[in-house]
Amino acid sequence: MAEERFEFVTGHKPGTLRIVFRGFWDDDAVDSYLAALRQRAAMTARPSPINRVLLDMKACTVQSQTVMNSFMKIITNYAAQISEYGVLLPESALLKLQMERLMRDTPAVFFSEESQALQWLAS
Repeated sequence: MAEERFEFVTGHKPGTLRIVFRGFWDDDAVDSYLAALRQRAAMTARPSPINRVLLDMKACTVQSQTVMNSFMKIITNYAAQISEYGVLLPESALLKLQMERLMRDTPAVFFSEESQALQWLAS
């Protein structure tokens, strides 16, 4: 089910967010994610941008080019609202390459250890 493909986890520090991605995505999962982003934005009355977002890809698999293109559009659309991205990379070498390519034009810090990623998010 698409709803289980992602989870928003509010960080302990104000202005931080961890987004956990799971499994293989299709167009329905992307559409559900976009709807959830819009709903979250509508419910959030904060005028200031999110300072840090951690994209947790540990439980994700290699994605189709169509999905990666959709992720690129989403990141580009939200670029002005997010100060810094962190990416918790999976074990998959191919997905690591996909994520590094995806974030090539966006300032991002990459992590292989969850503890380091969470420390960054809380700093």
